[in-house]
Parts: sequence; C-alpha cells; structure tokens
Amino acid sequence: MNSERGQALPLALLALAAGMLLIVPFANHIGGNLLASRIYGQVMNEQYSCDAGVEHAIWNLTNGGLASQLPDPGDSTTYQLDGTVNGVAPTITVTAMAPSGNGSYIYALQGNAKKSFWKYDITGDTWTSMADTPDKVKAGGALTYNESYIYALQGDAKKSFWKYDITGDTWTSMADTPDNVAAGGALTYNESYIYALQGDAKKSFWKYDITGDTWTSMADAPDNVAEGGALTCDGSYIYTLQGNAKKSFWKYDITGDTWTSMADAPGKVSGGGALAYTCASEVITNYEIVSTAGDTATHAVVSIGGETVSILSWQIE
Repeated sequence: MNSERGQALPLALLALAAGMLLIVPFANHIGGNLLASRIYGQVMNEQYSCDAGVEHAIWNLTNGGLASQLPDPGDSTTYQLDGTVNGVAPTITVTAMAPSGNGSYIYALQGNAKKSFWKYDITGDTWTSMADTPDKVKAGGALTYNESYIYALQGDAKKSFWKYDITGDTWTSMADTPDNVAAGGALTYNESYIYALQGDAKKSFWKYDITGDTWTSMADAPDNVAEGGALTCDGSYIYTLQGNAKKSFWKYDITGDTWTSMADAPGKVSGGGALAYTCASEVITNYEIVSTAGDTATHAVVSIGGETVSILSWQIE
C-alpha cells in the first residue's frame, strides 16, 4: 500500500508540472488577447471619433458658416469638438483648396488675326501659352466650355468650329457652322448643346448637338447682331446682347425656341460687349479635412457646391 502511495506522488508531481506548462502559456495567451482587445477597442474608438470629426466639418461647411471663414485657397482653421465621441474629442483642421480639374484655370483667345491661345492660373496669377488654334482668330471668335472640352468659333467670316482637349492640349476640327461667323459671333453652353450667334449683322441663331456633331437653325434673333453681340446662360434661359451699337437685350426660351425683349442695357453696346452669368450656388470649392484623435487621423478631401457634397477621398492614417 505504501509502495503504491510512493508511486502516486511522482505521478502527481509530473501531472502538476505538465499542467503548469499548459496553464502558463494559456494564461499569457489570454492576457495577450485581453491587451490586444483593449488596444483594438481604443483604435476603433479613435477611428470613429476621427470620422465623426470629418462629418462635423462637412456639416459646418454646408450649414454652420465655416465656408465663409475660408474664402480663398490656402485659408485654414483648426478647432476641437465641444463634446467627445466614444470618450475622445477629435481635433479638426479644415483647409480651402483650389478647385480641382479645369476649374482653377481660365482660357483665352488672343484674336487680332493670331492663333495664340492662353491659360490663366487663378491660384498662381500666371499665364501659360497653350497649343495654337488651327487657324487665325478674328472678329466673331468665341469660346464656351461644356465641363469636358472647350469649343471655339474662329470668326473671321469663316465657318470653322473647333474643340479643345484640355488634358491633351490638342485641337480638333468639328462640323462647320451653317454660315460664316463674323463680328458679334458668340457661344454659350446648356446641358448637351452649344448655342451660337452668327453675328455679321445677321439674325441667325444656331444649336450644336455635341453628341451628334450637328448644327440646327433655331428661331432668329429679334434683330441683326453685330459687334458686341454676346451670350450667356443661367441654365434655363439664354440672355443676349445685340451689340451693333444698340441697347437691345433679349431672353431666349430654350424649351419654347422663342425670344423676348428685356430691359435695354444702360448704354449702346458695340465691339467688346460681353456677358457673364454667376450664381453662388454653382460655385464648387474643395476642402481638405484632417480629423485627429489620439494616434489616429482621418484625411478627407470633399467638394462642396451649394447643397451638394462629393467625397473625393477618405483615408484612415
């Protein structure tokens, strides 16, 4: 009996030792998992807090008046949320950026029987010479933009109509206008169409189908258009200066293909007459937003125009 007890004791000690070998790594594993779980939870809390900071900045830009404090590219402000999100209060930096894509530039024809075509950098206040137009531009030369390409009339009593690829810096000849364009020639864009005045002391008014590369004659202008003729569009109607040393100002109904005489211009309009339409709700501005909480940051770039918000990028850092 005593012999059996003597044999059991070493066996028990071996079992205890084996158990310790299993228990210690298991305990370490459990402890490591608990620590990793706490770290993961902290990181996730910080990430949620950062994302909430970006969302607050977007709200602040569209509804809280923050955009008015950042009127120019490079303007920046930093603030912290009054409350916490998951126990963390993010710090948010918002910086106004130059418009993306083609919006930060203005393009110009020299005219004066030259082929020169220039690009103006709004942010840098600098001019750059771009690819020359296919031929010399004179009276009646005009430009318009359809959000992808720039379209141009040559003028100079010619029918030439060109498309400029902004990305490739190249020109392509498109379908000729129905008749020669001279002084008073003008262009404007609305949706899928470009509208043009012939000028040249004529009433002709045309519509160009961008997809079909075709021209259609529309209702004539109320009177002959010559030097100073100009067009602009507000998205619903096209507004027109007659030029030709007249005060006449007209509205064209795109849907009805009809003209209406509006209040005369304050003085007679001739060579150099021009029109431009601006609407604050159409201004699109990009903003860089960096929201930081603890060791985590969310970096976002958003584009805001009126009530429309587009997320250009959103990255966790």
